[in-house]
Amino acid sequence: MDGAAHRLGARAPSAYLGELFERTFALPAGDPRYSGNALVPGALPLEVSFSESAPHQLRLDAEPFGLLLAPRERLAHVEQALRAQAQQAFPHALATAFDAASEQWRGHVQEEAARFGAFFGAAIDATGLAEIKLYRETGPFESLPSRVREEASRVSALLPGVEPHLHSTALGREGVAERLYLLCRQGLRLRGLEGLAAEAGITGSLPAFLQTVTLLTEGRLVLPPDSAIIGVRRKPAGWELKLELLPGALAPSPAARHAAVEQVLAGRPDAWRAFRRWMEAVRPEATSSHGEIAVVSVRVAPGTPPLLNVYLCPAGVTR
Repeated sequence: MDGAAHRLGARAPSAYLGELFERTFALPAGDPRYSGNALVPGALPLEVSFSESAPHQLRLDAEPFGLLLAPRERLAHVEQALRAQAQQAFPHALATAFDAASEQWRGHVQEEAARFGAFFGAAIDATGLAEIKLYRETGPFESLPSRVREEASRVSALLPGVEPHLHSTALGREGVAERLYLLCRQGLRLRGLEGLAAEAGITGSLPAFLQTVTLLTEGRLVLPPDSAIIGVRRKPAGWELKLELLPGALAPSPAARHAAVEQVLAGRPDAWRAFRRWMEAVRPEATSSHGEIAVVSVRVAPGTPPLLNVYLCPAGVTR
């Protein structure tokens, strides 16, 4: 990852996340036990991602601290690691706000059926650690803190068939931001997003949003069960809506997924060039492969156009 960061003009992630990497990848390279993770099943428990809104950052997500931890133990380890990172890398007021955002989860014990407990996210740029993020695995509606449960219930009323999946708390230089993710367990009719778009204040952006999504789904307007995740984040003027397209919603071949992303970005030359530069930066020097696009998300908020995030399974690992 340090080489990719250098090519992007970012600081080396090992300076901030070295211990986390050591504990996460303590098994020998190529050990088949890595493939049992929940983040990228069949590969290393690591994704890197391109953000159209922050193309010069090295962004990564991991299922950290080894695969032998129980989900509740992993969550506790991730919470502890993030608190330490917040205190070391961010001003005291921001670190305090980050800890306060987790207060609503105190006393909410994860379900016995939890699969992984938590993921860890980070973004690094030219000046250092730009963002850290806790992805918390959630249980059913009744297990959520009251504020999160109210938001999840509101989304479910507008988009029946969704189930709580994750809740993220991110700390960046601008402050703390939270997002609720709901899995489309019964599939997703894209036209069914109209009510949620109205609630989010993005009705005017919905046609461009749907056009972007259908370019990525090979024209499908109805997505299969468990192939999409809806993310919502409160904004002053409404909600930011994020639709994550999992492998079942995307083209089956890696080449076709890559081509679809480039087709979406073709009308935005700066973003298209930034994506190509990013792909070259994250390609390991010893291989000609960039890796495999695993997930693509489309984000839209009031007053902003749809923007892409592209999540890549790094080259050199199996799926």
